[in-house]
Amino acid sequence: MSIWRIFGYYLFFFLFLVTPCAAQINPFAVKRAVFAVARQQIPIPAGLSTRIPYSLVQLYRPGEYKLVGTGFLLRDHNKLLAVLPHHIAGNQGRTWDIQLTDRFNNHYRFPITISKHGGFNEKTPDLSITDLSSYKLPKLEAFEMAAPVNDLPAYSFGYTIGQSDLHDFLPIQRHFTQEHGWEMVTDRVIAGEQPDQPLDIAGYCGSPLLQLQNNQWKVVGMHIGSCVYGAEHYADNHSYAVNLSKALPLVQYMKQPAYAARKLAFQGILVDYLQPQEYLSSIEVEREGESVFWQGFTETNAADLSEYTERVLEGQINLYSQDRLLFTLTNQTDGHKRLLELSVP
Repeated sequence: MSIWRIFGYYLFFFLFLVTPCAAQINPFAVKRAVFAVARQQIPIPAGLSTRIPYSLVQLYRPGEYKLVGTGFLLRDHNKLLAVLPHHIAGNQGRTWDIQLTDRFNNHYRFPITISKHGGFNEKTPDLSITDLSSYKLPKLEAFEMAAPVNDLPAYSFGYTIGQSDLHDFLPIQRHFTQEHGWEMVTDRVIAGEQPDQPLDIAGYCGSPLLQLQNNQWKVVGMHIGSCVYGAEHYADNHSYAVNLSKALPLVQYMKQPAYAARKLAFQGILVDYLQPQEYLSSIEVEREGESVFWQGFTETNAADLSEYTERVLEGQINLYSQDRLLFTLTNQTDGHKRLLELSVP
């Protein structure tokens, strides 16, 4: 059976059997159909495909049921870690709900607090972690870490924003092309994707990259974003990943800010802590590389910066997933400026 006949079958089933009216296209159904095609077409090794759903982490805002990101379980030095992307999970002290699933398909949803984090620049990896070792959890699937082997293919697996059941993950076969410090560049070829209709895979950040090394599956990286050029330059599309073997030790030994420091957050996502003499001097919104909003301030000493930033943007601009929020902090003493950024989940 051809791959497009398989796609047609899944699409018919989800659109017309799940959605009562054919005119009401269900985005979740379309996503499930495309991802189902990918799982049929990608040559996922059998020993890996059966483990993947039980090693992934689904990330939610507290009390909400719309998935906003992906993560995975990692065993490192006898600790069980939940590994997540910093640009979604945020800094130390940020709280989330996560959902895990054991081999008996029992779901476990509970709150976590980020304990260690990096950043998103050349020196600090886009990585946040929390230690689950002290949690009372059943036996769970967790991978071990290894350095990537550049000439071996890797496989990534993860969910996207919205509703996702346990087996609604998207598999992508990856090939490494470049490496810069803790960041790796791979190709971006998604089974079932059409060049003129690239898939929006927001929420896929945090998906693990796995390689078969010495007959064992090892986590070598974590997906942190893609660059999509569209049909005309489809071959130039590429993705980015964290080199876990470099990034994790760096984040674990980074000095974390004190909880007592004043914090800047947006919609519950902790962006960073302000230094004693800093104030928020501007907010900017970038969309697809272009500035679509900017507002400056002479001094911002609002008691609740989180509420203040949301109030500034409310009614002035509609934010979309993957918009970049740029916050400029200025030191009152010496005028030094510091730029913080956050991708809208």
